[in-house]
Amino acid sequence: MLMLGIYSYASILIVSVSDAVITSILELLKKNGFPPATVVNSIHKAKRTIIDRDVDLIIIDVPLPDEDATQFAIDLASCQSFDYSIVMLTKGKQYDQTLFQSERMGIVALKKPLESYLFLQTIHLLLSVRARIKKLENQTETLQNKLADDRLVNRAKVLLVQQLKMSEQDAHHYIEKKAMDACIKKSKVAQEIIRRYAPKT
Repeated sequence: MLMLGIYSYASILIVSVSDAVITSILELLKKNGFPPATVVNSIHKAKRTIIDRDVDLIIIDVPLPDEDATQFAIDLASCQSFDYSIVMLTKGKQYDQTLFQSERMGIVALKKPLESYLFLQTIHLLLSVRARIKKLENQTETLQNKLADDRLVNRAKVLLVQQLKMSEQDAHHYIEKKAMDACIKKSKVAQEIIRRYAPKT
């Protein structure tokens, strides 16, 4: 069993019409600590599911009845509005063509019948990469928020210096004390200072 740890939260969508494939994947996921996956049997239902909820990993079993499954996967990989990993499952005769069409889009193609260990390694790797990307995105967002807060505080300091004739150091201490006394962020104090003292346009 692969020890997936933090990946046990993962949201997985399986798109397949094969009971055998669905049963095999669900059993593998259950044995390796994943929560129950969502299963749909058409591209139409898959699209609705992706819109309605966050999905970390989409497993597409080729072929599907309503549309070209490979094109569907490529369209998903091209869509910048969503963020997920994609695995395509295909038989040997179709594998080379599927691989050629999908690998340039970052889609992983696996042959059927599935090799359990290879399948689980692939899932583990994709979710590991996804978790790392999410962490970096969160760090970037935190840094951007901090920079925005710093800009507000600096603008408020300038206004205190200009309007109340404070020194820069006094303006800094003034904002800090107001924030501590009210148990709020310095950026909130800065917003109030800007609202009060900024020239009205």
